Amino acid sequence: MSEWYVVRCVFQWHSWPGAPYEERITLWRASGLGSAIESAEREAGRYAAENGVTFLDFSQAYALGEPEPGE
Repeated sequence: MSEWYVVRCVFQWHSWPGAPYEERITLWRASGLGSAIESAEREAGRYAAENGVTFLDFSQAYALGEPEPGE
């Protein structure tokens, strides 16, 4: 049974003045916490490559719980 998970990944924009950080939060439907993190980290790698940023290999995940997410 899959559930909803929220995963926070952290990036750094070295090409911007001051090299700011970005916290990116994504929503995943997965069979468990580990699976949600794996999906989020794969997507984080693509996001970093497409935007010229560094994924800092820092992820935090939480089970969303009830109720089901909506708009």
